[in-house]
Amino acid sequence: MAIWKDPAPASKPEPARFDPPTHLPDLAAAQAAPVRAVETPARESVIAADLSIEGKIEGAGHVRIAGKFKGDVKVQGNLAIDQGAKVSGSVTAGKVTLAG
Repeated sequence: MAIWKDPAPASKPEPARFDPPTHLPDLAAAQAAPVRAVETPARESVIAADLSIEGKIEGAGHVRIAGKFKGDVKVQGNLAIDQGAKVSGSVTAGKVTLAG
């Protein structure tokens, strides 16, 4: 006769259960809804009044030139040339503003 008692076999835990939601959104309506593009504001790069730069500028953002720039400028955004600034080269931009 044994003086100890064998433990009862451990029962296996029941697997987790996943119940799908009872209300699903109408997929056809969600696909038909118009989608708006989120625009991020374009940043402006600045060539300060006390700078002289030679080279090429290309990009999608905005550019403000307050100093001296020698070279071509090609931006999809706006180009602002401040009063007293000098630009030597070809300019292509969505909008060009000359001050002064």
